Amino acid sequence: NRFLDNRLQVNVEVFYWDYKDQQIGLLSNINPAGQSTRPLNIPGYAQGVELDLQWLITPNDRLKLLLLNEAGKYDIFPTTANAAGVVLGGLTNYPRVNMPRWNGTLDYEHYFPLSNGARITAGVNLHGETESNLRPIAASAPGDFRRGFYTSDIDIIYVPESEKWRVTAFVDNAGNEPVAGTGTSGTVSTPIWYRPAAPYNT
Repeated sequence: NRFLDNRLQVNVEVFYWDYKDQQIGLLSNINPAGQSTRPLNIPGYAQGVELDLQWLITPNDRLKLLLLNEAGKYDIFPTTANAAGVVLGGLTNYPRVNMPRWNGTLDYEHYFPLSNGARITAGVNLHGETESNLRPIAASAPGDFRRGFYTSDIDIIYVPESEKWRVTAFVDNAGNEPVAGTGTSGTVSTPIWYRPAAPYNT
């Protein structure tokens, strides 16, 4: 859908995805000690609403907004282990992991045309997410839960008139915001999760 002489584009998507035998990774304990990930196919669903907006404010200013609200569950979650090594089993209608309820990105770009035909583009990117589970949990264990966060990125791009090459300078996560992620220390010990705010990154 386009408005304002095609300078504003707005699209809205309402979706429902029904998963059949989706492959996911489950964490399992290993005898005599340690943990490892194994694949498994399980059913589930995801549903939500997505807003995609692009606005050419002026010939040299562009704004983009992507906003997503979604939720979903696994029909059944078989036996698995969490980061603390606690074995969980028989979980039904379990919320999908790594799926924040709200997820949004805002992009702004400004173009500086130069007298020699080249241009400089300066951009700012803001991204935010609400809290989400990183692993199946019965109770919050260190690293299994990620709090809500937002990050900001900055970039400056120089493009010559020929557009045959470009030079880019950028700063990712300019605010140095700590964001929890998953990782593993191998199969001989329990996984290590990067979690800057002890004990649960809350």
